[in-house]
Amino acid sequence: MTNPFIINKRIILSHSKLDSFVVYICIEGNAIIYQNNDMIELSLGDTVLVPANIKNVHIYSDSAKLLQTYI
Repeated sequence: MTNPFIINKRIILSHSKLDSFVVYICIEGNAIIYQNNDMIELSLGDTVLVPANIKNVHIYSDSAKLLQTYI
């Protein structure tokens, strides 16, 4: 499944019902993904793979559009 979404604040996404990795692709703007003590900055065209054992992801942006995809 692939779905784009717009982020303009801090959100927490739960992957607890998924048994798959999740891929985020930045298609507009900039965003920061936090997980535990790790931080990944995303800019246009950047991609991040979140392993299946990560159940919650914190994402922050003032203005970004991300694609989220998983099986």
